[in-house]
Amino acid sequence: MVYKNLTKGLNRIGVETTEYPLRLPLDGDYSICLSDPAPWEVQGVEPKALSLIGPNNWTIPDQKTAEKYNDFLVPSQWVKDLYLTFDFMKDKNLHVWPVGIDIDDWPDVSKNEKKGDCLIYYKSAPGNLKSDAVELCLDKGLSCGVIEYGNYEESALHDAVNACRFAILATRTESQGIAYLQILASGLPCFVFEKEKWDDMEGIECSASAVPYWDERCGVKVREGASREEVYEAFNYFLENLDSFAPRDYVKENLTLESSAQKLIEILESKNHLKDWGFGWQK
Repeated sequence: MVYKNLTKGLNRIGVETTEYPLRLPLDGDYSICLSDPAPWEVQGVEPKALSLIGPNNWTIPDQKTAEKYNDFLVPSQWVKDLYLTFDFMKDKNLHVWPVGIDIDDWPDVSKNEKKGDCLIYYKSAPGNLKSDAVELCLDKGLSCGVIEYGNYEESALHDAVNACRFAILATRTESQGIAYLQILASGLPCFVFEKEKWDDMEGIECSASAVPYWDERCGVKVREGASREEVYEAFNYFLENLDSFAPRDYVKENLTLESSAQKLIEILESKNHLKDWGFGWQK
């Protein structure tokens, strides 16, 4: 999805892209590797000093690989903060760059006739968060359905946002969270069980979020560790104000394909990559 949406965004701002199979040796001196470069290295591709690595990288940085590169894309600020807890990353250039959301592929369906009430998006959440989300709906007499990360086709998410009035996000931390941003782009306000700390690995902890891209137009967050009474109070407020939210406006202002592609160009220009590459970069 990162590759597909980046390519779309570049094309829309006038940057020509051509798709080739991986071949050795690679033409050109430098590269942007959107994911972990280790598979390239196994195939004999030598890293270059000006290569740009990420954002589909490691959960935590790998020192052996990181030592070969200087510039990294990370999908959100909290991931950058996590990387900076490692001494070997503190002298690296870490650029926050989220991939864009295709708002044409995810049109506003908030005013469409709805068959149901709530889409629950579940992703490896701790404890009983999925059942808590279901209980919230049932206690209010609302219908709900669950889509679970890793177990659905994109068409199923399209069907779900078309059928539902709003969503509940029951997830762990998200480095960016493309699925929930697609839900927001579709015009569905979200009720979020916020996850405020990344503590997935023993001995490593930093501030984090289940929704790193968010403002008050998107819906309501309930803090991690909130009491049952606090959760229900927040959910009542969310339902009572459902028509006042404008989640699609947030995505349109901050995370379009075009704005994301342009930001990547600016990152490259800020590091003089485009000049160093020596080919005619067309916008």
